[in-house]
Amino acid sequence: MADYDYPNILGYITGGPLVRLGGVDLALAISPAPVRSGRPFHALLLAQNATDGPVDLRVTLNLPARDGRKQKGRFVSVKEPVNIPLRPGEVGYLMVPVMCQPDTAIGEGYKLGAALHIRPTNKANLVRSEGGGSPLDPASLPDRQRAMLDKLHQLEFAVVKRFGLHDELEATFNVVQGVPQPAEAAAKGGWFSLWNLAEAASNALLLARYRAPLEDRIFPKIKKQLVLDPLRQTTEARFRAAGYPLKPLEALLIAKLLAVVVHMADPGDDQFDFLGSQAFNVAVRFKHDLPPDVVLPHWFEGLLRAIAQDEQIITHPVAYLCARLYDSLLQDTIPYAFGMIRTITGEDLGSDAEIEQYTENFVKLLNEPKGMDFAHSYLPLIMSGAIVFDRVIAPDEHLDESLRGMSEVLAMRDAEWTEDNDLVFLMTKELVNRSLRLFGFQI
Repeated sequence: MADYDYPNILGYITGGPLVRLGGVDLALAISPAPVRSGRPFHALLLAQNATDGPVDLRVTLNLPARDGRKQKGRFVSVKEPVNIPLRPGEVGYLMVPVMCQPDTAIGEGYKLGAALHIRPTNKANLVRSEGGGSPLDPASLPDRQRAMLDKLHQLEFAVVKRFGLHDELEATFNVVQGVPQPAEAAAKGGWFSLWNLAEAASNALLLARYRAPLEDRIFPKIKKQLVLDPLRQTTEARFRAAGYPLKPLEALLIAKLLAVVVHMADPGDDQFDFLGSQAFNVAVRFKHDLPPDVVLPHWFEGLLRAIAQDEQIITHPVAYLCARLYDSLLQDTIPYAFGMIRTITGEDLGSDAEIEQYTENFVKLLNEPKGMDFAHSYLPLIMSGAIVFDRVIAPDEHLDESLRGMSEVLAMRDAEWTEDNDLVFLMTKELVNRSLRLFGFQI
């Protein structure tokens, strides 16, 4: 059993009862109940993977062979087995439509079986304790998901194993007289996922589940020196696509800022940098008990949930970060950059709500063909990149050349100077001059 315990979704639905077979918790219901003659109904199988590995679940329905008058074929459904590839820890339900013929004998005690073949696809560990896992806090779920669980909770579930050579659950149902209905579309069935690690798990559970690969394989790959060039290349491509090609040094300054933010997930000794942010420090979370609602940087939560969906991402986290999480990284970086500018210059450029709105608008503009311009590129990314330019150094970079280059690049942008972006130009010049003075250059 792992050190963490996944929530017992199935037990919340059934009120507790379940049966565990081959590492999967199960319960069977008939919906609607009672069954009405001449009407379709569903066999509903709840399945909860109690392991951290994928499981292949094959289900075959065994319908009543005869009705109360010994008539055959009164219940009709698919004859072929239904295959369900359960993801690690996933919870969901299978609905298989069944037709009850109009002349089916009214009666009680009909029995329907669900024969089960359960095959783990690799060696796996239990992540739900006996009894189905830790108690579920329904308040932790989105309203829509909680409403779905509560609707299923209204059904009566059976956890009776039918005697035989293989695993089979059995549910008992009654048939009552159906009211004649106009022709209706065939009842639909299928597999419906209720909970999976990638979409529904708390941040605390994700951190606990992936602590070992994070510490051993992810953190060593996201050091600032290692992510700098991939982020520079992505920055150049994204701004070019948004209609504002950057000068090489501008792209490098933005990449330096982004690399510093990524690095702060596991900063090591850099955690004492006065420009750092403990809010971005993920590694330190492992030293304390984690509340279920622990807040993570946007980009890091996105990475964790992507890994839960596809663990191959563990082998190439930086490529995934650049390809899929660049916008999420900006959501973390832009407010941090504004705070840094406030610390250095004393300028208050907006309230938290205004900065949040600016960030949202920035990401939107970056995804439009002609959305980007000088003011948005410089405020706050390039300006803040000029503040942290010495926190990470590119291969073959000479800081004195980069310092002089900042003034030269800004001079190249003079033709874009307008009344609207005047403050951005002036503040950038002041930040560049500050860096020059810090390193002993005469201005």
